[in-house]
Amino acid sequence: MRAFEDIPNEILLQIVRDVQSSDQLSLSLTSQRLHSIAEPHLYRRVTLADSRPWTESEHKLQKFLRTIISRPELGAITRHLEILWYGLFDDDAPKFRCTEHSYDGDKGYLATMQILAREKGLSALAISELENGWCRPHFSLLMHLLPSLEHLLLREMASDTKMVTRWIWAQSEYHGPTPVGLRSLSNLEMSSYSEEGGLAAEDVVPFMSLPTLNSFRANFFGEWGEIRWDEDNTGDPTGGFPEGNQEVFRSMRFVKGSSQLRKLVLVCSAVDPELFDGILQIPEALDTLIYENIGDIVLYYGVDPTAFATALRHQMHSLTTLHVTIAGYFGDVTDVLEPMGSLRDFTSLKTLSIPCLYLLGGPSAIDGSPQDCTKFFDLLPSGLVNLSIEIEVDWDIRTFLGAVGGENISRWKRVRGQKVPYLETFILLSDQPSDASDGLEALEIRSCKLSQDSLIVF
Repeated sequence: MRAFEDIPNEILLQIVRDVQSSDQLSLSLTSQRLHSIAEPHLYRRVTLADSRPWTESEHKLQKFLRTIISRPELGAITRHLEILWYGLFDDDAPKFRCTEHSYDGDKGYLATMQILAREKGLSALAISELENGWCRPHFSLLMHLLPSLEHLLLREMASDTKMVTRWIWAQSEYHGPTPVGLRSLSNLEMSSYSEEGGLAAEDVVPFMSLPTLNSFRANFFGEWGEIRWDEDNTGDPTGGFPEGNQEVFRSMRFVKGSSQLRKLVLVCSAVDPELFDGILQIPEALDTLIYENIGDIVLYYGVDPTAFATALRHQMHSLTTLHVTIAGYFGDVTDVLEPMGSLRDFTSLKTLSIPCLYLLGGPSAIDGSPQDCTKFFDLLPSGLVNLSIEIEVDWDIRTFLGAVGGENISRWKRVRGQKVPYLETFILLSDQPSDASDGLEALEIRSCKLSQDSLIVF
C-alpha cells in the first residue's frame, strides 16, 4: 500500500482543482504540503462578505488587505474578487468604527499601510482615513496590490460610492492613479444598496472606459448624480445637463469610442434617455446589450422608445444581441407612446428580445382595419435568428396578431421567409400564453408564460 507521501503533487493538484473552496480550505489546514498546493487556489477566487456591517475586529476586506500586504505574491494570484460594500457606515459614529479595536495595539501595521498608500499615490485624506477602518481607503489600496484581477463584484454599494470612481475623473484626487487592479479587469459587476436611491452616473459611467473591460453589469442604476461639466473636470458638480446642452455628456468626451466593452447589462435600472445616449457612445463596438427596467423605477424617467432607438444607433453595426424588458405601472403613457421604429439597419443583430410596447407603441394607435404583415417584418433586421416579444401593458396576444397581420396565415409565412429568412425561433411572452394558441401554431410562433425566469429566453 502506497503512503500519502508517495502521491505525486500533480495528482494532488488535480484533486484541489476539482473540489469546492471550502474543501480547499480544509485541505490547506491538513499539512504543510497540502497547504502549499491548495493556497494558490484559495486566493484565485476571494469573497469578502461580513455577516454584519459593524464588528469588534477587522472586516474581511481589511483582513484580506493585511494578508496581501504581508504576502504580495498572493495578490498576484487573485483573479476573482467579490466584496460586500459597507461604505454606508463610513461615518463618525463610534459604533461603526472597527479601528478602535483593530489598530490601537498595532500602530506599526497602520504605519506600514500609510507608507504603502503614499507610495501608490493615494491622497492625504485617503491615507488619514485608513485609521478609521472605512471601506473606501482600504478598497483603494487593495486595488493597487492586485495586478492580475480579472473579475470584480461590488455588492450593496451605498451613497458614498462616487468616491470609488475618482480614479477615472482625475489622478490627483482621493485614490491616486488608476490602480493595476482596475487596469487588468475584464468583468465588473456593481449593485446598489437596496435602501439607497440607486447607483448614480458617477458610480457607473467612468468604469466603462477601463482599458481591458469586456463585460459590465450594473444593478439599480437610476440616477443622474453629480456630473462635472467643465473641461478639466475640476469644477463644482452640477446635477444634470448644463444650459443649452451643446454637447451630450461632455465629461465622457475623452472616452467616446475608445472602450473595448463588448457586453453591457443594466438590471432594475431606469436611465435618462440623454444619459443612455452618451453611454452607448463609449464602447467602440458593443456586442450585447441587456436592459431590464422592472418595477416602479420605470416611472422615474418615463418610457421613450424613440430616444432609446436613437441611442442604439451608435452601436447599430456591432450589436448581435439586444434584450429589453420593461414592466411597471404606466398610467396613461401608452396612449401617446411612439414606437422605436425600424431596426432594419441593424445588420449584425441576431437575437432580439423586445417589449411590444417598444416595437409597436400603444395598441390604441392600431385601427381596427386589417393590417399587412409586411409593415411588421420591415421593423426587424433581415439577419435575425431569434425573436422574443413581451406582450403586456395593454397588449394581449390577439390584439398583437391583429396589429401585425397575423390573420392571413399564407401571406404571413411568405413574407416572413422573404424578410427574415434566417429566423428560427419566434416567441411571445405573455401572462396568458394560451390565448389564441391555435393561431400561433399556424404562424410558427411559440408562446411562453411571462415571468422573471423567462426574461432571457435564448
